[in-house]
Amino acid sequence: MFSTHFVSNRRRERTTGELLSIKQGANESLRDYFGRFNVEAVSIPRLQQDVAILPLMTGVKEGSPFRNYLCRKSYTSLGPVLGKANDYIRGEEFDKAASSRESEKKDDKQIKEKGREVDRGRDERKQESNMVKRGNDRERESEKYDRDRRDREKSSREGGEHKERFDAYTQLTTLRSQIFLMNKDSDKWQRPRQMFHKNRDKSKWCDFHGDHGHLTEDCRHLKDNLEDLIRRGYFSQYKAQTKESDLVKPANRNVQSRISEIHVISGGPIHGGSINGAKASLKEFRHHVNFNASLPWKNPPAMPAMSFMLEDAKHVVYPHDDPLVVTLKISNCLVHRISVDGGSSANILYLSTFEKLMIGREFLKPVRYPVIGFTEASVVPEGLISLPVRIGENDIARDVMAEFLVVDVPGAYNAIIGRPFIQDVQGVVSTYHLTMLYVSNGGSTSRLKGNQEMARSCYLTTLK
Repeated sequence: MFSTHFVSNRRRERTTGELLSIKQGANESLRDYFGRFNVEAVSIPRLQQDVAILPLMTGVKEGSPFRNYLCRKSYTSLGPVLGKANDYIRGEEFDKAASSRESEKKDDKQIKEKGREVDRGRDERKQESNMVKRGNDRERESEKYDRDRRDREKSSREGGEHKERFDAYTQLTTLRSQIFLMNKDSDKWQRPRQMFHKNRDKSKWCDFHGDHGHLTEDCRHLKDNLEDLIRRGYFSQYKAQTKESDLVKPANRNVQSRISEIHVISGGPIHGGSINGAKASLKEFRHHVNFNASLPWKNPPAMPAMSFMLEDAKHVVYPHDDPLVVTLKISNCLVHRISVDGGSSANILYLSTFEKLMIGREFLKPVRYPVIGFTEASVVPEGLISLPVRIGENDIARDVMAEFLVVDVPGAYNAIIGRPFIQDVQGVVSTYHLTMLYVSNGGSTSRLKGNQEMARSCYLTTLK
């Protein structure tokens, strides 16, 4: 009787069919549409991925290349669809950037034509004034000064006084101008100073300076800036694979110097959010230890007995020193190449993986503390986000909400699972067996097997 009376107040559970109401706007980009769709899909507790494919396909604008592609395919899960959508998103953004550049050039041409008309009118007025001679004298003096300066620069270059910033430059598979055009919105570039000399070649345009004077491919500042970023680990996808070295001039570098490894990652919200917060957290922990030492020690949370068996070593090639690399479901997406690292004090999600999850940056919480351990340096994360993570399926599944620090650094993995996640699932890791034991939702001991072939593939990636 009570349930019948208050049936209208019951909270309705969202269903997969509600995704049919999500439509791509007329001027909405694919990235924004998939961001909205993924946010709504994450909020549905019992999402049927094979059913969700239909509203995702019908929501895309009619006649768009991606919708035509989906009509020719038959997918049963969202993971491959979202992965393919990322390729179309990059193509759409590249086309938009190219068209924007063409429109800017057209506007610049119109402005130049108007400027030339104004200049002609000004010259005619000058000829009628009594200041013509004085103005022409100043103009000749300025031209003489610029001509002398160019002569000095030319003689200094011929005399060998100008030196390159780097003694060797990396061989690339793509023109520097194209690399900058495809990544010009990145905040990693160090913008050069504005060019002030007057007699620049108006027929040549530099996208890096945003001004006339020379071609983008010939820009020395772009060449040095790009080389600096490549040496810091960015844009490695454009490096040419050579037999001896990646540089124009061969350099004797051993294999160890080329490996970019993350040994121990420290930092994250567990340490209090800042250096002062970490110190206060350590003092509080010492206080708890000293206080509990004077009393009978409390029992830890109950958990089933765990042990590794001979069966866990099957299908593992010995001897080995491979890390534990697994596949997990993060935010309804199957994410491969995840490293389980007990030496990391934080869960790490790389920015490239975060973008493929189709979650907008507005959901990132800002953080003030650095993460230490990336290429022996500290990195300030892009933000913090809490995402649902599932291990296993059916009766052996374990669902938790894990906090990830999103970092923008190159890496061989898609994500790194650290101590916070391992402890949330009451996990025990054995790299010898390439297995992690954990407690399932039902309270039983379950096993997560690693992929040895994937682990070695990640290692080879770090060597490139």
